[in-house]
Amino acid sequence: MSNPIPAQWRGFLENPGAVKSVFGGVDPNLAAVRLMGMDAGESGPGVRLKMALTSPRTNPSVRWQRMSANAVSIELQCFGLEELSVAMQPGDSTVSCEITRDAAGHRMLRIVGPSIDLVIRCDSMRINHIVPYTSEYSVGSA
Repeated sequence: MSNPIPAQWRGFLENPGAVKSVFGGVDPNLAAVRLMGMDAGESGPGVRLKMALTSPRTNPSVRWQRMSANAVSIELQCFGLEELSVAMQPGDSTVSCEITRDAAGHRMLRIVGPSIDLVIRCDSMRINHIVPYTSEYSVGSA
């Protein structure tokens, strides 16, 4: 892997407005999220990841307040895979996620946790869905 260049992760998305519309000017913290699923794309070299964030929205909408939403799930899709490396074992799904760009301009996604080490290098990333929900699970508890 090349040396990554860190920055706010929404800047690496094709649709950064999706994150801004829900979380405002601050990117949600990806240091402790739950990896809820991962699957290969149907239309070429890609992969979809579903993650649960516990970062609450700063100004929740009336709809979110009505449903007592305290968590958000996002579906991140990676297109044009250049590299996919994964080591998995059964265990805790709490992970740390880092999104950067390498010197060649590829997006780099690194997910590390007690049961997974995942590296994805791809041409582009986008948020497919951001869904609020009420979670009784807290990241870090098992």
